[in-house]
Amino acid sequence: MLENRELNIEGHVDYLKFTQCVFRFFSSFLKGSVLSYDKKYRDLQAAEEGTTAKQTTSNAEGHFYWEAKKFVDVLMLTIERAQMLFREGATLIFLDVPQGTEFGIDYNSWTVCSEFKGVKMIPPGIHFIYYSYKKWVSLSNHITPGVMNRLQPVTGKICSVTEFISESSNTKSRKAAAANSDGKTYKSGTFSGEEPSSDQDAESKIPDMKTKPGTEIRFSLFPKRYKENATPAEITHGGMDSSFQLDSMLSTYFTNVKTELLGEIQFSFICFLIGQVYDAFDQWKKLVHLMCSCVDALKRHTDLYCDFITVLHFQVYEIPEDFFVDIVSGNNFLTTTLQEFFANLENEIDVDKKLQKKGLKFRDHLTQKFKWDFTSESDEYAPVVVNLD
Repeated sequence: MLENRELNIEGHVDYLKFTQCVFRFFSSFLKGSVLSYDKKYRDLQAAEEGTTAKQTTSNAEGHFYWEAKKFVDVLMLTIERAQMLFREGATLIFLDVPQGTEFGIDYNSWTVCSEFKGVKMIPPGIHFIYYSYKKWVSLSNHITPGVMNRLQPVTGKICSVTEFISESSNTKSRKAAAANSDGKTYKSGTFSGEEPSSDQDAESKIPDMKTKPGTEIRFSLFPKRYKENATPAEITHGGMDSSFQLDSMLSTYFTNVKTELLGEIQFSFICFLIGQVYDAFDQWKKLVHLMCSCVDALKRHTDLYCDFITVLHFQVYEIPEDFFVDIVSGNNFLTTTLQEFFANLENEIDVDKKLQKKGLKFRDHLTQKFKWDFTSESDEYAPVVVNLD
């Protein structure tokens, strides 16, 4: 009817009044309360103007009539413009855009789905077309092909549950194991029926399970925190400052490109965030703690630490703020780890000023957004009270 201009304004004014009220006030009132709202509105208007509800009703009807007429006029204009743009407007075709990409034209932007193919009905003129993978890129920009090839399992498949295989056995081998163990069972899968006498005895009865070769993620191994034949002073220093351990890891796995360490941090984070791989979560925590517990390295690897702060900035937004809370102790792993990092940034004299500014700005941002406290002293560093009695 609208397209053929067959709509009778006067004959449908009541319908349009109702429709307009619903659209305008639906968000504030329940579905069945439009009439109740209308009566309340008229009573309030009558009280303010000193008129009767009947007079107010008459005024409201006249107001609604012209509002309805404008509504129809705008609707007709919108339909005509849409038809014109469909015939004469431009069409942009975008194929194979990754789902979740932010796509925009001028002031309009959308997060595209799998069915996205482009935009049509674009009016004449100059337009600004843009797209962004910012969210994903920010979580993976340091994962190079070299990092991927070194870390991913030989099978090329990452599983959330570790694949195990048990030590092969048969009836003959189980009988032999039982005979050699005087009726007790060990990690051979043979059970005597006797209750274990201790935790060690119970553990010995568990079948010998090993990770299936080629299925594990090949994470970097952590070297010692101090060198061989270290003096007592060097061992103590290594317990307080992880710089030796970080330098050893960089020289072992990341000789050519130091930022590939950040690539492993990102790889671990993605594997546990998306793949639910606990080993990846554990590796991520260890790497973050390693970076945050360095003092000397903080002064020598300025660019690495600047990028590290950026990596953490985007990662903390992808997980709930209470995700890292230890159920037993109630401590938040990330806040206690970052507390040490921020303290080193703030207290060490020789730290690069640009790095220091960026790190402390990140601290203030986390405090404001998540209400995390980085000023209270952790129990780990609190004085130990020794009872001499």
